[in-house]
Amino acid sequence: MLSALECVDYVTIFNETTPNNILEAIRPSIHVKSKTGYKGIEKDVVEKNNGKIVLLDDVPGLSTSKIIEKIIEAYK
Repeated sequence: MLSALECVDYVTIFNETTPNNILEAIRPSIHVKSKTGYKGIEKDVVEKNNGKIVLLDDVPGLSTSKIIEKIIEAYK
């Protein structure tokens, strides 16, 4: 769903413990994160490449995890 948004260039899944390698490769001008659990581990690599981190509040009752749970339940 995120990748369908015109303003979104990349949505990715990665197996590393941090997103730093992929962020170094794509060098986003804006990197959006949830405020919940944000630890700032990608801050240096984003800002080094002149990018900005934008932190968003969670929307109560909505999350990608809940969407995935609904899909799994619907296709059991």
